[in-house]
Amino acid sequence: MKRNLSLKALIASWHLKYPQGQSLLAQLTRVEDIIPGINTDSLISTELFEQSNNPAIFQSQFEQQQLGSPWDTPFSTHAFRYLYDSRKFYTTNYRSFVKIKEGFASIPVIDLGAGSNNVGYKIANLLNSKGYVGVEPYHYVELVNSIIEGDITDDTQEAKRWNKYSKTLKSSNFRQIPFNVVAEDALSFLKRTPDLSVGIFSFGTDNLIINDIHYIEAVREEIKRVLHPDSLMICDNTVFNPQSALKYREDLLPGKHLYVSIFGR
Repeated sequence: MKRNLSLKALIASWHLKYPQGQSLLAQLTRVEDIIPGINTDSLISTELFEQSNNPAIFQSQFEQQQLGSPWDTPFSTHAFRYLYDSRKFYTTNYRSFVKIKEGFASIPVIDLGAGSNNVGYKIANLLNSKGYVGVEPYHYVELVNSIIEGDITDDTQEAKRWNKYSKTLKSSNFRQIPFNVVAEDALSFLKRTPDLSVGIFSFGTDNLIINDIHYIEAVREEIKRVLHPDSLMICDNTVFNPQSALKYREDLLPGKHLYVSIFGR
């Protein structure tokens, strides 16, 4: 388990790195522009973090949003590996990859319990989503920093895949998708989200992180409500697995993948 970075120290470092108005705000997109119609009342997003003149007050607001346990798990790398490798190596898997990509193209994606690393954001880029919102009540600061500063990973193979993919994207005039990060728990954020409006990721949110069955069932019901009719939920090792509420898309995982699950309507 990692210690959270100091909000005060990170604000100071950003102000040094981006002087004369070239701040964090220039690198992100408002949550309401990524997910039109979302309720942003009292939402702790990156804008509030950047604009706060009193980090101590922000830290207090931030801590009130924390729920469950602050474990940080790396399960998103399983999905990234599968999707990245499916693009190239196997005809059957490539066809599935195209179908998965169609389920996210031009649709915003929310990453529930996104953790401290940027792999969920990488997957959203890989799938050409409209935008990415990381929902993370504990490692919020590290996640923002990871997306902006680039790879922070202990997984050498995953880093090599992403670096190779990034070169391909740059050579084709690729522009990374818009993003924001919110310091809020999954259920609170889902309740803000309009009906049938988003694609969903959830990686590593297991019962060591949250084991309140009433909370888990409420999250599953909200996932069913907000999932875009043309989109999907990609997940791995999560208690938010919506198997009773949505259809398991076995057709998108040839040979039944050992870790990754995909659900749709």
